[in-house]
Amino acid sequence: LLEANQTALDFTGAKIDEVRNKPFWKTPWWSHSKPVQKKLRLSIRQAAKGDFIRYETTVRDRDGNHLALDFSIKSLKDEKGKVILLIPEGRDISRHKYAEQQAYETAVQAEALYSTAPDAVLVADIKRRRILKVNDAACQIFGYSKHEFSKKRIDHLHPLKERARIRSIFNQLARRKKKKVISSVPCVKKSGRLFFADIAGRHVIFEGQNCLIGVFRDISERKRVEEALRENEEKFRSVAEQSPNMIFINQGGRVLYANKQCEKIMGYKLKEFYDPHFNFQTLTHPEDKALLAVKYKQHQKGIDVLPYEYKLITKAGKILHVILASKLIHYQNGK
Repeated sequence: LLEANQTALDFTGAKIDEVRNKPFWKTPWWSHSKPVQKKLRLSIRQAAKGDFIRYETTVRDRDGNHLALDFSIKSLKDEKGKVILLIPEGRDISRHKYAEQQAYETAVQAEALYSTAPDAVLVADIKRRRILKVNDAACQIFGYSKHEFSKKRIDHLHPLKERARIRSIFNQLARRKKKKVISSVPCVKKSGRLFFADIAGRHVIFEGQNCLIGVFRDISERKRVEEALRENEEKFRSVAEQSPNMIFINQGGRVLYANKQCEKIMGYKLKEFYDPHFNFQTLTHPEDKALLAVKYKQHQKGIDVLPYEYKLITKAGKILHVILASKLIHYQNGK
């Protein structure tokens, strides 16, 4: 080594007199690694023949940190073409390499999540709505192979009568930069079977193209349960409206349902019962409120409560002696 600029000296904390006339590969920049020194020595030999050398390597700074370096060696020749000097040069690319590593790790994590996700994940280009990539769950849910998916557009995954609406939704999502969820979208499997999915979609750049990524969650089972609950509720209402007894459903003191007999006997209109400020305990005689509270707590603990007698007060102030048969049920996502 004949000369080094101040930037290089400051980097390793050396003084020029400490490194001058030393073999370049034995200077402090390279002392952290024998393989690095060996590669540098071979590169110097190659550069001495007139070749331009460039590669990525590592150097050690004054604090002992190993940093990434974009390193090159250029040869300086005399008028006869003979190499008389070599000029090594290095550029710190540690931040770039770190960002590159972070991007790689993020991509690996994303690919792992993508591959193992239980929901169908599809990527389609915005211009033609052509499907570019799918995960294994998409193949299982829709019944197509990845090769078959590659020949389809997003439109093909929905019923014919829904495709115009699907294209409109697709275009809306394409114009948004944030994720949006579309609920209960009809989809069609390869077998022709209809199912419903909640679709979360957002704009992404995939392989240099503007694309939409869509996550399809099959909600067929949820729809079936909701439909069964709806049918059961309709049956319940049909029976309850014909009952000669008063039937209430109350949750935390709020009346969620009252049949016609409740109106007739208690003197309140249904809209009064259903008012958010109406409390079911308003109907209970003050002498029996403590009893009702005890029975309510038993219900909350899952204890079956036998029918018992207590007193109600009508809107007109009349006291009624009644037998209350109550049961804890699930109704409208609550007890």
